Amino acid sequence: GEVHLVKERDSGRQFALKTINITDRATGRVIDYYEKELAMEEIHILDSLDHPRIIALHDSYYIRMDKFVYLALELARGGSIQSFVERRRTSLREKHIARILTEVLEGFVYLHERGVIHRDIKPANLLLTADGHVKIADFGLACILASPTSKSTEECGTRDYKAPEMIRHRPYGVEVDIYSLGVTTEWLRNQVVGRVGSPELEEFIELCKISTFGGMKRPTAAQLLKVSFSTQ
Repeated sequence: GEVHLVKERDSGRQFALKTINITDRATGRVIDYYEKELAMEEIHILDSLDHPRIIALHDSYYIRMDKFVYLALELARGGSIQSFVERRRTSLREKHIARILTEVLEGFVYLHERGVIHRDIKPANLLLTADGHVKIADFGLACILASPTSKSTEECGTRDYKAPEMIRHRPYGVEVDIYSLGVTTEWLRNQVVGRVGSPELEEFIELCKISTFGGMKRPTAAQLLKVSFSTQ
């Protein structure tokens, strides 16, 4: 959906207003109930979350005659990590990547303990506050697993960041977010430090992208938080 800056009239507080069109793209008139279900699930998930690394939902609105769903979200004034890095790449170092990864993993620990899979982790969906802290955003494709042993098989997300098991329609869990973070880390490395990072950063990427087809398991977010990074 589209996102616009809005101000609440009474309080003067500013929010990011996400507008989701739930009309059928072919006719432009009839409500697409799959799109509506996705929007309502995003609201349900965001409403259940409360963590400093997760973008907060302030309010939501569904105007049936308008055929739009509106989400008033916490404003992350720093924009996406993608846009920030593309603007500032010459002044960033690997220690900045380490801080970003640490804060994303803190958010993952919270999400994954609750069975929430984001399913579209990428630089454009990781936002920054005015003081440089990370907020995981855009839960439009997220899902909640019914139990710790439950799996999903739905393919969704951004292709270059998808885990192989998702692309092959194999059952998967929260570990697909870890894979996407590995690809995101590769993108950050290539943008900031060139083709090769420190041994610690390269090991982090390898751990995130472990193939699960041979019975191997990717580390959890809590385990990855223990990885040491270069401070250069």
